[in-house]
Amino acid sequence: MNGRLIAQWLSERLGQPFIVDSRPGSGGNVGATEAIRSPADGYTLFLISISQAINDSFYSNLPYRIVRDITPVASLFRASYVMRVNPSLPAKTDPEFIKSMTGIDMVHVPYRSSALALADVISGQMHVQFTTSTDSVPLIRSGQVRALAVCSAMRSAALPEVPTMAESVPPVKTRIELLT
Repeated sequence: MNGRLIAQWLSERLGQPFIVDSRPGSGGNVGATEAIRSPADGYTLFLISISQAINDSFYSNLPYRIVRDITPVASLFRASYVMRVNPSLPAKTDPEFIKSMTGIDMVHVPYRSSALALADVISGQMHVQFTTSTDSVPLIRSGQVRALAVCSAMRSAALPEVPTMAESVPPVKTRIELLT
């Protein structure tokens, strides 16, 4: 979600300027830290994504806990994550992918941006990427990547032909339902 578009929309409707202080880095942790440390003056808004919730479980040394330290005001958009792969990969479903990876170590590779990771998926340098469905739909439709599953309790309206992970990998079901 583009914070600048939201700021413009809010400014037009509320007749007040909204300033965007974009702080990229560390998977959104730099900006989250700054926003959460800001004084509770009623004027600071923090536009978060699922990344902050995920980061909360990846990093044990964050200076904040997202659930404890923020107060949600509004939901601006909803998107599920998509498991996308290079089309040359033989696996056509997430169970086939999991079966093909049995015995092979998977390594999390932190990228500076989702776009750089995507370039490696498209080129075949990386096998799989989990990213938002909003970023994925045009690439899936064009055949640049193949969607194996969506990571939500229900199928995505934007990708109704793509099954959920819970449909094909039953142990995932409980965890996905808890997250949505």
